Amino acid sequence: KVFRATDTRLNRRVAIKICNEEFSGRFEQESRSIAAINHPNVCTLYDVGPNYLVMELIEGETLAARLKRGKLPPSETVRFGAQIADALAVAHGLGIVHRDLKPGNIMLTRSGLKVLDFGLARSADDPSLTAGGVMGTPAYLAPERLEGNDADARSDIYALGLVLAEMATGKRSKFPEDLPPALDRVVKRCVEADPEDRWQSARDLKWELESIAVAPAADPP
Repeated sequence: KVFRATDTRLNRRVAIKICNEEFSGRFEQESRSIAAINHPNVCTLYDVGPNYLVMELIEGETLAARLKRGKLPPSETVRFGAQIADALAVAHGLGIVHRDLKPGNIMLTRSGLKVLDFGLARSADDPSLTAGGVMGTPAYLAPERLEGNDADARSDIYALGLVLAEMATGKRSKFPEDLPPALDRVVKRCVEADPEDRWQSARDLKWELESIAVAPAADPP
């Protein structure tokens, strides 16, 4: 459950996420690392308690809610994708993997995009967990995750490829049709079954998306 609240010490609005079970020691340790992420496209984690998180309060709607009204324009898909990739690159540089990247964990605000819940898919009370202890939302899990292996940066890149395809088409599909050729090439490399065949870093993926954004439009045939 998530509540709007006020931090009375610093007089700021915050969001408090309360979980049904207490966090493990490993989760608390990782949360401290997540709190060290300083990026405009990442929701700031302020504090961690035995079973709660104190986070930046974000006003807006989730990408999942926005996509219910249809696909995004290609320019927004590429721009948002580059912002997400940039946020992932900073987290990966700190050794933090998101593990549950999906439209429901991405907020759209007036001032830009925010990625939520970095590394928090280890919380065992997440209702979207698959059977057998595999953490994350099944529709966005890379093949190695479904096999029970732990996530690395390339697992996040796989999930971002699916999110890109969903933004561009309004539908959840690993192999979408009618994508612009440059974006189609990016998405296909993101969702390769073998992690070695994917983009090897979120920073490279960000640069590729930014190059698409600034490329001149092709003349019509």
